[in-house]
Amino acid sequence: MIKEGIISVEIGKELRISRPLVSYYVRKAKKLGFIKETSTSGRNRFELTQPGNNFLERYERPNYSLPICRAENIRFKALVIKMPDIPVNWKKIQMTNWVLYAGEIDSVKIKLNMGNKPTIEFLPSPIEGDNPFRLYATLLYECSKVAHTLDDRIGLEVGRLEQSSRGEWLTYDPIAGSFCKLHGQVTYEGIGKVNASKPREIGEFEFHDPRALHDYLLMPRRLKTVEDKVDEVLKLLNEKTQADDVTHG
Repeated sequence: MIKEGIISVEIGKELRISRPLVSYYVRKAKKLGFIKETSTSGRNRFELTQPGNNFLERYERPNYSLPICRAENIRFKALVIKMPDIPVNWKKIQMTNWVLYAGEIDSVKIKLNMGNKPTIEFLPSPIEGDNPFRLYATLLYECSKVAHTLDDRIGLEVGRLEQSSRGEWLTYDPIAGSFCKLHGQVTYEGIGKVNASKPREIGEFEFHDPRALHDYLLMPRRLKTVEDKVDEVLKLLNEKTQADDVTHG
C-alpha cells in the first residue's frame, strides 16, 4: 500500500489496525531499509526503496514450484524381534563393541545395529508438501512399508516404529531469508533455527517439532481471528457508550 502512495492513516483504516501498530511496522521497515520518507509539496510521505521493492517482489511473484513446508533428517527406530532367516548382503561396518549393517530400500536408508539388543533405524528421504502432519504420516508409512518388505523378503521382524531424532520441520519464508542476510543463521536452542543455507539460499524457519511448525503456519489466521474479535468488542463498547450518552443526555 505504501508502494501505491497510500498514507499511514488510510493503511490503518483499510487493514483495520491501530495507527500505533502501523507506525510500529513503518519504523521496522525504515530500519531494514525497505522504505524511506520523502517530502512533496510540504507533505511527508513514505516510498519503497529498491531493497523494499526486491523484498515485495518475492511475495508478488508467483513461485508454484516452491511448496509450503519440508520434513528432513527424520529417523524412526524399532527393536528387532526376529533376525533374518537368510544371509543379508548389506555393507558391514565394525564399530566399538557392535556391528552396523547399512542398506537402502525404496529411497529409505536402513541401519541394523547389532548390539546386545539389536535395533533397526529407518532414514527416509526428505519430502515436501503443505501440511507437516501429513508429511509425518507419509514418512512413517514409507518406513513401515520397508519394515514389512524386510519381513517378507528375509524374515526380519521388527517392533513398533518410533521417531528417534528431533528432525527438522521447516517452512520457506522470504522474511527468514532477509533476516539471515542481516544476522546470518540463528539457532534457538530447543526450538529450531532461522536459516538460508546454500545452495538454494531460500529463507527457512526450521522447527524440531511438527506441532510448532503447524502453530506457526496457523498464526496469520489466528491473528486475524483475534483482530476480528477485538473489533467486535470495540464496536459493542462504542454502541454501549452511545446508548449511555443518550440515556444520560
